Amino acid sequence: MSKKLEKTYNPKEIETKLYEKWCENKYFHAEVDRSRKPFTIVMPPPNITGKLHMGHALDNTLQDILIRYKNLKKIYGYKINSYWNNISTVDAYYQTNMDFLKPEVRKYFFKDAPSVYSKVSDLPPAKYNPGAAVKNSLIGSGSIINGTVENSIIFKKVFVGNNCVIKNSIILNDVYLGDNTYIENCIVESRDTIRANTRHVGESGVKVVVEKNERYAL
Repeated sequence: MSKKLEKTYNPKEIETKLYEKWCENKYFHAEVDRSRKPFTIVMPPPNITGKLHMGHALDNTLQDILIRYKNLKKIYGYKINSYWNNISTVDAYYQTNMDFLKPEVRKYFFKDAPSVYSKVSDLPPAKYNPGAAVKNSLIGSGSIINGTVENSIIFKKVFVGNNCVIKNSIILNDVYLGDNTYIENCIVESRDTIRANTRHVGESGVKVVVEKNERYAL
């Protein structure tokens, strides 16, 4: 007679036994041999949302495999001697994006470094309507610019309304900015709708803007 499958997964029924087995076999135990050169892989922090997901689990699983089989396989590392930044905080995420506005950083990644190109979304190129003004910024495909953008990163499918001003900010993908919006020193969350005549400024640091307004068109 087969056992009836539960509707929801109960981790205690399976993981408790596995954890006990791992402890019995000393899978978490390590002896330090100070005569040998250390080999360390650092666990990366969660992304900007602060939530762990299956991507983190996969990444850590691969790291665990590399560590366990280091002495059996030849594993080589590549020492980075060019641009690198640890994106572990909102401020670090902001600064890394802003770094791409520096000519020397863009030159390295887009010209000097070997590039691997992958297929992107089938989107039209960014459109700059009459009256738009863009200075030292990166504008993603599918975006429509009607206002002023300075020293900013604009992701894909962003709509910038009339008389908008965006300075030193990151606008993530699929954001709608209503007319007369002013954004400075901010990160605007993906798929947000910012109402017209709105002002967001990061006074003492980077401000994360999260709006849940309904998107509509007259």
